[in-house]
Amino acid sequence: MLQSPGFRDCRFRGYWVINMKELLRLKKFSIIIVFFFIAGLISCKSRSIETPSGFAVYKKKDPYIAISPDSVKIRISEIKNEPYGSLPVLIETMKLHFQQMGYVILSSDSLTSQSGMKGHLVQTKVQTLNGTYRYSNAIFMDGNESIILVETGGPEAMFLQYEKDILSKIKTVKRN
Repeated sequence: MLQSPGFRDCRFRGYWVINMKELLRLKKFSIIIVFFFIAGLISCKSRSIETPSGFAVYKKKDPYIAISPDSVKIRISEIKNEPYGSLPVLIETMKLHFQQMGYVILSSDSLTSQSGMKGHLVQTKVQTLNGTYRYSNAIFMDGNESIILVETGGPEAMFLQYEKDILSKIKTVKRN
């Protein structure tokens, strides 16, 4: 006789009947699965900015990525602020990192997002075998728990075409 866990053979009707205990167990299990699925959707944090003209959104979540036809890229990611660092410490760390990697720091300015997050923008450039590349990196503190990074970059000639629009859109960074 063919047996399956949780099922019993109902010989007089010729079909499978689910035992009530098994049905309740399956129902509880499915409720738990649905709960975790919904909790996962709710907990997915995503960041975005208003997309600058000439850019297409490539990826909307984790991380947000927008790209222009001529290889200028915008990437927004969020990381935990662990070990904890205040905004001034994080800014100095970022600038020191760029200097050690051979980047020239063009400017370093405080900024505030439209949603009120305090941040800082560091603009850099670097000479490579393929030419000069420009990078603008903004760092925002979302409370003390997370850091939002807005990274933009590309070949200098192309980047300069979009620079004003990108810099104005960086201030629109928001949580979705």
